[in-house]
Amino acid sequence: MERKIFYCKQCGQTFSDNAGNQPECPNCRIGLIETEIYKPTWDNYTKEEKDEIRATLKEKYSVDKSASALKEQLLQGSPSNDLLSGMARDIKQIAHDIHFMYIVLAVYVVLTVLGILIIMGQLSRY
Repeated sequence: MERKIFYCKQCGQTFSDNAGNQPECPNCRIGLIETEIYKPTWDNYTKEEKDEIRATLKEKYSVDKSASALKEQLLQGSPSNDLLSGMARDIKQIAHDIHFMYIVLAVYVVLTVLGILIIMGQLSRY
């Protein structure tokens, strides 16, 4: 079976294993991400090329920057006002969307009931 390169998104290290396997990082004990790079190809890369590929993988698989920023700020105990105001704005938008959906649902129910009443009125004439 062909060996491929696997990447750990937590520590940034690369390892090789059989393609299709789901190995864990020996350092972090989390699942590794299988790359498209085969082991023989990897072995032909220079150290600089490997470092560049790791940097690309880090960027590709890094956690969302805003989530990382929030986590860092919460760990420091002082989320920024910009972050909090952005979250408040998002929560207000979600509340607005939910309110709108309740109105749409109410209109749908009223129209359905009216439709049933009209049909029943039509049927009672016969």
